[in-house]
Amino acid sequence: MKKFAFLALLFIIYYIAGMYESPALMVVFLTQFLLMAVMLILALYLRSHLTACFENKLVWAEKDKPFMWRLRTENSGRLPVSRFVMKIKISQEGSGQEKNRKVRGSCECGLDSAAFEESAGHCGLMKFQAVSLKAFDYLSLFSGSRRVKDTMEVAVFPGRLDMKIDTASVCEENEEQDQQNASIQGSDHGEIRQIREYREGDPVRHIHWNQTARTGRLWVKEYEREAKGSVRLFLDPCGEQMSDPDGADGFYTLLCALLSGMLRTVPVVHVFWKERGKPRISTMEIKEEAQCRDLLFTLYHAETEGCGKDGIPLGAMLLTGDLAWYEGERLIFQFSKQKLAEETAQRTFRL
Repeated sequence: MKKFAFLALLFIIYYIAGMYESPALMVVFLTQFLLMAVMLILALYLRSHLTACFENKLVWAEKDKPFMWRLRTENSGRLPVSRFVMKIKISQEGSGQEKNRKVRGSCECGLDSAAFEESAGHCGLMKFQAVSLKAFDYLSLFSGSRRVKDTMEVAVFPGRLDMKIDTASVCEENEEQDQQNASIQGSDHGEIRQIREYREGDPVRHIHWNQTARTGRLWVKEYEREAKGSVRLFLDPCGEQMSDPDGADGFYTLLCALLSGMLRTVPVVHVFWKERGKPRISTMEIKEEAQCRDLLFTLYHAETEGCGKDGIPLGAMLLTGDLAWYEGERLIFQFSKQKLAEETAQRTFRL
């Protein structure tokens, strides 16, 4: 718009100078015409020396709260850039929506960094993809544009919900099961504690074949047992609600609330889930609340599939994508995404 106004003014000056045969106005016209040419060359010069990229390739954010991200610019020329515009496409996995955003700034010579603010309405992964970068001349009459290929990932986590969980009974059941497993030497699957000679009743699959071949006697691997008082939680993030961004928000929010509530009374929670295309069930050990975000970040990238209640061991718990919480076959509680905050805060769940 500014460029067209400048051209209109230039035409008017030329018309008046020609009508009244005014040398002074003709000088003004030529000066303005030369200025436009200089600004065009300047815009192309600034564009050729300006580059921009995301300073951080991964940013952590919280749902419904603004977060900051930074854009790093480099001006290799000798003139500062008074104005640039970068076009960015922002999309979130699962929502199917994409929006364009233009960020504006300036850049001195050399390296520079600028901070921008954004907010996320749903949990999951957001993708920022840079599309183009424009550098303007000092009068903003012309701009030089170039394509930019750079991406940034934003992991959006749910807000915190307080949840009161009494895990006394489930811990006792797990301890009894641990004691039964302990009677069978080497039956646990964890870190190798030691290598010892074979005893009658040891599983054949735990035989240390290399050591056996070297010594001519049978040796077995003995594993560390799981910590007493641990809780096993299986995830089944499938169902109609998970296809809806609000439903996925409810699942991730409830998962964090469950883990936080359990960790107040047990030292560790073992979380299990099934990934499509992998023969074994994935697992992660959660010992503190900070690890909840590591778990969610892993789930955001995983292509999960349902494991079903039939595949859940006795005494383990299950959380489904429809916000149903089970202990074995028993339904502990059926949550709803609309009243999730009230349902978690107004009662104590005894297991």
